Amino acid sequence: ETIKDKIDKLENEKIVYLPKTHYKLKDTVFVGFSGWWDYDKRSENSINEGLKYFENFIPKISNSEVGSRAFIENVIEKSEEQQRQLYRILDYYEEHEEIKNLVIVTHTIPLSQFALDSDGKQETSFQLQSNSRDLVDGRFKKLSKWIFGHTHNQFDKVVNNVHFIAHPRGRPEDFNREEYNLKRI
Repeated sequence: ETIKDKIDKLENEKIVYLPKTHYKLKDTVFVGFSGWWDYDKRSENSINEGLKYFENFIPKISNSEVGSRAFIENVIEKSEEQQRQLYRILDYYEEHEEIKNLVIVTHTIPLSQFALDSDGKQETSFQLQSNSRDLVDGRFKKLSKWIFGHTHNQFDKVVNNVHFIAHPRGRPEDFNREEYNLKRI
């Protein structure tokens, strides 16, 4: 039974599984994907950074029969597949006059400028979909917002006419979570 099957059983139209169902609200369509990581377009440097991460943080993956290299290859393939799907979906809605706004929702960080460590310093993060840069180059005129996660940093910034929002609650011990206000968009 898939996540979508479980959500469908709830019979609640207010709960939508975005990776399988685009959600239309008036003239706005919400599209969601995990996003996955492409390790800076298969850069060996980024893959090695990922391998080190698994050795230090998730040794069970590094020491498993499958190993972290195979895991990384699977993640890259999923990333590339989802990126192609996202382009097709955005192209499709660009052609529909009744749609005025497209909102992307991803787990992954869309642009490297949002990959910051806990001190707010830029990371050389392998944890983003590097092809996402191409989505905000002006090709998709209706792309208005991009809501993302993965990071525990808050962002509310416009880049190339796209409003990027990360508004994590995170764990209380992460960064400054005592001062938190709900964000409404």
